[in-house]
Amino acid sequence: MGTPGRSSIPKAASVSSAATAPTASPSSPDARIETAHHGREAMASILVVDDSEMVQRAVSAVLSRKGHEVVIAGKAVDGVQRVKERAFDLILMDLNLPDSRGERAIRALRLVMKVAAPILVISTEIKVDTVLELRSLGVVGFVDKTEGFGDRLVEEVDKALAGGDPR
Repeated sequence: MGTPGRSSIPKAASVSSAATAPTASPSSPDARIETAHHGREAMASILVVDDSEMVQRAVSAVLSRKGHEVVIAGKAVDGVQRVKERAFDLILMDLNLPDSRGERAIRALRLVMKVAAPILVISTEIKVDTVLELRSLGVVGFVDKTEGFGDRLVEEVDKALAGGDPR
């Protein structure tokens, strides 16, 4: 990994460090796949990058019930690795991750890896300056984890997957 307290997310000029970063096995808590479509094709594949197990469980339950395939990553570097391994229809990104700020991971996904999937930010600290910065990187929406999270999440996910701007 890197120096303690330092991020392993690639900077805009260097993506190679993430290519060699250790990855979580699919059975680890940092990389799980949750589905509730029981043999049917999932409506959408959604990557959730959030370190809170409570949020992971809540998001997975809500989105799996709607028929989506949910892949969980507990760290930014694991989320970046999942995106290298496969394409997703939507990415949900927390801003406070144990190994990096979500803004940095989003910047790496958009500017370095050229990921086109819509990105929704899920966070408890959504500030105006952060919204402006992330909108410039193509983030399509923001969901506050503190107020009516489940209902608002479903609404924003539906809009993002439909191609609408959930502003």
